[in-house]
Amino acid sequence: MTDTTVIKADPTARRVLWAALAACAALMAVALLWLPSWLRALVDLGEHQPDLAFARMAQLLRIVTVLSVALPALLGALLLHLGVKIHRSGQYPYPAMRPLRDTPLVTGAAARRRAQAALAAGALLLAAAPVIAWYLRRVVGRLLYLLS
Repeated sequence: MTDTTVIKADPTARRVLWAALAACAALMAVALLWLPSWLRALVDLGEHQPDLAFARMAQLLRIVTVLSVALPALLGALLLHLGVKIHRSGQYPYPAMRPLRDTPLVTGAAARRRAQAALAAGALLLAAAPVIAWYLRRVVGRLLYLLS
């Protein structure tokens, strides 16, 4: 059953989200500005010390692999947490939740469906993380083998 009650948006949560997104964008900008010079230095290093260049490239590929696994696992854990909170409270948004915008209160079967959807998506992402890790390890290993 859907109630007509509307949970008001929390402006503090919205500001925190925008600050976090701005910080992530700044970090990505720095990484994108830094990466070409790092790759040029890696190519130059490869001409003089190929073993060291290979080790640094392998390190970069491992970092990318870890990030590629950590992000879906983190999102899956957050979705599981959200699903459990919704399921226990029987409503969405759950009582301590700070919504980013005005959100109608959903209770009953509709809230349970949202909880089940969040739990299923979270479980799928958590289950996919080791598969992604295994696959990327194989791909990176084969790539490093072909380059050595």
